[in-house]
Amino acid sequence: MPRKRRLVVGASAGLVVVLVGGGLAIAATNNSAGSYRTATVQPETVHQTVALSGSVASTTVRHVAFGVGGTVASVSVQPGQQVHAGDTLAALSSTGLDSQLQTAQQNASSASQTLSDDLASQTATTTASSSSGSSGSSGSSGSSGSSGGSGGSARGTSSTSTGSAPSTRTTPPTGNPKSGGSGSSGSNPAVTHDVAAIHAAQSTLLADAKTSASDLAAAQTAEAAEATACQAVTDATISDPSPSPTPAPTGTAAPAPAPATGSPLATVQAELAACQTAIATVQTDQQTTAAAQKAVQQDATALDAAVGKLQSDLAAASAASSTGAAAAPASSAPASSAPAASTASAPTTTTASTGSSPLAATASGGSGSSGSGGSGGGSSTPATAETILADQAAVTAANAAVAMAQQNVSLGTLTSPIDGVVAAVSLTPGGTVSAGSHTSDITIIGSSGWSVNATVPVTHVGSLKLGQKASVTVAGAAAPLTGSVSAIGVTDVSSDTSNPAYSVTVGLDDAGAHLLNGAPAQATVSVASSADVLAVPTSAIHRLGATTIVDKIVNGAPVVTRVTVGTSGGDFTQITSGLAKGDVVELADLSQPLPSTTTGFGGGRFGGTGLGKGTGGAGTGTSGRTTTTSRSGG
Repeated sequence: MPRKRRLVVGASAGLVVVLVGGGLAIAATNNSAGSYRTATVQPETVHQTVALSGSVASTTVRHVAFGVGGTVASVSVQPGQQVHAGDTLAALSSTGLDSQLQTAQQNASSASQTLSDDLASQTATTTASSSSGSSGSSGSSGSSGSSGGSGGSARGTSSTSTGSAPSTRTTPPTGNPKSGGSGSSGSNPAVTHDVAAIHAAQSTLLADAKTSASDLAAAQTAEAAEATACQAVTDATISDPSPSPTPAPTGTAAPAPAPATGSPLATVQAELAACQTAIATVQTDQQTTAAAQKAVQQDATALDAAVGKLQSDLAAASAASSTGAAAAPASSAPASSAPAASTASAPTTTTASTGSSPLAATASGGSGSSGSGGSGGGSSTPATAETILADQAAVTAANAAVAMAQQNVSLGTLTSPIDGVVAAVSLTPGGTVSAGSHTSDITIIGSSGWSVNATVPVTHVGSLKLGQKASVTVAGAAAPLTGSVSAIGVTDVSSDTSNPAYSVTVGLDDAGAHLLNGAPAQATVSVASSADVLAVPTSAIHRLGATTIVDKIVNGAPVVTRVTVGTSGGDFTQITSGLAKGDVVELADLSQPLPSTTTGFGGGRFGGTGLGKGTGGAGTGTSGRTTTTSRSGG
């Protein structure tokens, strides 16, 4: 038969009620000094936790918007619909996008044609074929013509008879820098050599220009990377690896450390090394770019010189041809048919074209003896190397515009980037949207996991570590969930500067849990656990400034005693020094008036703050324990 507990009452002795449960002795004692609720110091297992309050969020929320502006043609989904990565969500009208692509392609074609024409102008030659002089009163003399290509004007005039043959022009094919003009001048070895030299110079210039452009782009990319890498060094602050805390009085617990505000020295050193490497890369790329640009300048000079050489040789050929025509004998035509004004000394004259590097007009003089003719003219200024470079740049830009237009066509179809559920649709068929809109989009909540986003005060953030386990209760969930700390912020997110707070993320283990985005959640993070350590109820602990104390019962009366604490939980707090096993501490002075109910850091016989629940004359029992309260008198 179990032994019954006894309540002993005496007139001169104090009332003592002792309840032993779970290894902790709690008693209410009455003596001449007053009435107290007490607890005995003995081994316990202490669990320290941090409570968080926040909301649930999917770890993969995506707000999907069109990457190009236009008119919405169709919307294929609605809220609550399950989608997979790659599924079509909406589409824009293709009319405007197709028109933009067509315009870009036309511009690219025009730019390419301009480049081809200007390349051809540098090697174009003009030939004129004249008929042989006829007998009698009519004859023929060569007339001047014009060479192909674009550019300035070049004119040549010849005195011809009314029966002179028209000049003919040989225009080289376009699209290839090696396609040049040919004609009667092509039989001139110097001209042939000049044309070949121009073709070679054109190819070299265009190749080096592309290399220069590529090197410049690489240098610009390196400069951007260098700016990012070195900005990290500029913004970095080095945290003290071994700070010297302010010594706490003997028997007190050190306050929770504030989060580090700087980066470890090793991290800053690594960032500095990355910055130095980026700077070296920029310098190398800039030197390479400068060399490439210098080569382009030399190529341009060589091309202009080659074109000038051709013009000189063509002018010489033209002059030689004119001289031969002037020396033709006048007797080649009967005197009776030649006008009196026509003599052998009246040569066909060719006026050289004007301009800095003109093409000379070449003509073969006829043997006509008389007659006066009109003048023929044409324009032909070969393009300079500077023009060729500008043309090439225009072709590159036009081709880039085509690529962009083609990409815009593909961006006209909006697809889901992840598997998930459509949470919201902010698009309407017929509506107009802009590229990357933050208001006209579709929200997808992924199914790859959930987290709880919360904040924690600075007094507790120091005890949190990545990977610590947590128990999470989510509104609407049938049972508690488990998780772990996945992120701890280092920036104050509180609007109240006097009470700093930091963001904490707890990742949930059940990625497939059926939860609502934004649902409220409570998380309890286990930050420390100590087994078989001396402990007292947390409500017995009091703080006076930086000093931690308990009220130790000595000879029936409380004595303020300094202690040092370790792991501190909601029920028990570890005592590392200041008390011994079997010591008795006061939980509450039962002779004091009952205070209003408080929770948290409240109460104590000194009117200060404690670490547990309950204050003053009433105590709150620890979990799973029965509390017996006694008052003196009667």
